[in-house]
Amino acid sequence: MKSESRTAVIAAIAGNLAIAATKFVAAAMTGSSAMLSEAIHSLVDTGNGGLLLLGARFSRKPPDESHPFGYSTEIYFWSLVVAILIFALGGGMSVYEGVTHLAKPHHIENPIWNYAVLGIAIIFESASFFFAFKAFRAEKGKQSVVQTIRASKDGFSLKEWLAADADPRDAASPSLAAGVSCDEAGCVTPLADGRLVALAMRIDALADDCSRAALVVTARPAPPDCAAMVVDRQRLARQGALALTRSGDGFAVQAAKARGADRPWSPAAAGEADFGASLAPQAAAPRNRDATPSEADLQAED
Repeated sequence: MKSESRTAVIAAIAGNLAIAATKFVAAAMTGSSAMLSEAIHSLVDTGNGGLLLLGARFSRKPPDESHPFGYSTEIYFWSLVVAILIFALGGGMSVYEGVTHLAKPHHIENPIWNYAVLGIAIIFESASFFFAFKAFRAEKGKQSVVQTIRASKDGFSLKEWLAADADPRDAASPSLAAGVSCDEAGCVTPLADGRLVALAMRIDALADDCSRAALVVTARPAPPDCAAMVVDRQRLARQGALALTRSGDGFAVQAAKARGADRPWSPAAAGEADFGASLAPQAAAPRNRDATPSEADLQAED
């Protein structure tokens, strides 16, 4: 988590805590159960900010034997916990108080406290918004708002990969796309020795990439006579994310799921050990192929 984002979260925690304290004082002075409910709601929001900081801290833990790709997904888990708490505790308390007051309505006796709480809350929330907007502007840079939001979906994982490779570049750095050429069929980028790495998105591109690229990454089943080294749908489904390191003419492979690993949510499948720990060039056996797409490929294309 960048310092600007961390500052924004801390500012939100401080703001929610101050608002919660204000509401507790108002509830004590007026005896209002509705104000007490709002105070508890703000206290839950304060705890949610703390959980976000906790998730960001855990996500920075270095990779280890059980998590070779690091702990970057921790922040998503704690964000889920925050969302559950917002709806379960905050929303549940609001529903309870709403139903209670509909069943036993009370007339407002001293509205000055309500306006005072609203005024103080506006001040603290405005301060929190200022820090949040400042952090967003720092993240946005020269991009548009829409571009920043779209890029943020994959930016976190990219930052983790760059950090793992000791790469000082930012996830939004234009240099990361240098040499990469993309169209509707996929993307192609050259290696240092001039060979190509291709991402094949369409059926017609896969056959072409197999003949000219050294490495092909595709979500489709690769043809058996593909001359390139291939990371295809079957391998990704069995092993998850892969880290490839140059090794001679091929690549050493480190998988998120080790070969034969049997996890409660992802048991080892038959044939999983067939995938080796490396990718090496292979010579394609020349033969005539029917270029008509298979029924499975046509369904995948749809």
